[in-house]
Amino acid sequence: MVLPGFSPTLAKFFRCIAGYLRDVFTLLPVIWKWIAAGGALGFDTIAALTVLELKEDFPHIRLRMVLPCTDQDSKWRKGERQLYRDIL
Repeated sequence: MVLPGFSPTLAKFFRCIAGYLRDVFTLLPVIWKWIAAGGALGFDTIAALTVLELKEDFPHIRLRMVLPCTDQDSKWRKGERQLYRDIL
């Protein structure tokens, strides 16, 4: 998982969270067909990236982005904006 713009320590922490999410999300496809994320930096981004990675093994799950506004990334750094737009 590539996390541009984050310090190595923070990126390592996010990878750890992603591992836990992956464990939980692999149980969910039996029950859920889609997982929602708000698109914010941090947990929402990690959750979205994890779902996208899991689609390789569980193609029926869907990521639903529930965005609070159309320009929420307008004040983010370039790398953060690019990652956000790649997810969308």
